[in-house]
Amino acid sequence: MLYSPEQEARFFLIWCHGTAEDIGTRHMTFVTLSRQLQTHILVFEYPSYGLSNGVVSSPSEASINDRAQRVYLFICHTIKWPTDRIIIYGHSLGSGPACHLASTQSVGGLILQSPYTSIKNLVREAVGSYSNLLWVSYWDNNEAMQHITCPTLFIHGQRDVNI
Repeated sequence: MLYSPEQEARFFLIWCHGTAEDIGTRHMTFVTLSRQLQTHILVFEYPSYGLSNGVVSSPSEASINDRAQRVYLFICHTIKWPTDRIIIYGHSLGSGPACHLASTQSVGGLILQSPYTSIKNLVREAVGSYSNLLWVSYWDNNEAMQHITCPTLFIHGQRDVNI
């Protein structure tokens, strides 16, 4: 879904949504943000989520990162938007693909709302040492942050008990 302000936009924001989030229910949020911040917002759906169509694939780190990459390339190459005016926004689960994208591509900024360090660490907090059964650490945001060079804003509440 693409949201555009009524006036000329200075930035293009790629929104990576959270777990079990229906982007349709956030419609007014995106309209308001787009207008108030005077920025285009492109919200993409993860495989098997909501309005996602075409070839059905299971949501995975690789398939979601691929979707984020395709959105980025569309904005850069088809729309021809300058990379230094692209901002990546990752909310909760979306902080994984957002960090991955910002660590592998040139962007103007990164906003992380309720991010996690890695999925493995998140599972460890919920189930303890059973998390060691995970062979792979999906979306290791700590590692990705080592390669992110753009300005980054962290948004998190002290009362957030989930992340």
